[in-house]
Amino acid sequence: MLHERDGGKVADGGGLCHVMPAGEFQPSSVAPADVREDFSLWRNIMRDFSEEFLGNPEHDGGGSIVYTDDEPFRSFEQARAAGAFRLWHYGLVLKPLELGAIQLTVAVIDDSTFDQLFADMVTTNDEGRIVASKGIPITGEAIERLNPRLSASA
Repeated sequence: MLHERDGGKVADGGGLCHVMPAGEFQPSSVAPADVREDFSLWRNIMRDFSEEFLGNPEHDGGGSIVYTDDEPFRSFEQARAAGAFRLWHYGLVLKPLELGAIQLTVAVIDDSTFDQLFADMVTTNDEGRIVASKGIPITGEAIERLNPRLSASA
């Protein structure tokens, strides 16, 4: 899935296409309990799926999240426990031309689970627009067409 970042809405990467979800590794609020509870790559990824795929507002201080009860997190947790939402972590990358590090992760979601979890998927969100709601096939033609707009890490 690719996200075309809107330069008027984001601090960096405006006009570029980037993989989604993508976000900063941060807690949902600065409350000590949230900092402790949210120190989880999985929970960070869930918040980014919620924001970018479902168009929910940034989960950055609007209140504590109860991941076992609050939607869409409860459904994400259930799908992961059932083995229908799988994640892999490939490592930490330090990019020499940018100020930051990125966690390289891959999420694989079963078709029917994806359709259920993201039935209300948006075409635009607070940071830009989704390039294709069902993904883009990885073909030479698609890569050539997107290449001038792809971010370095995409």
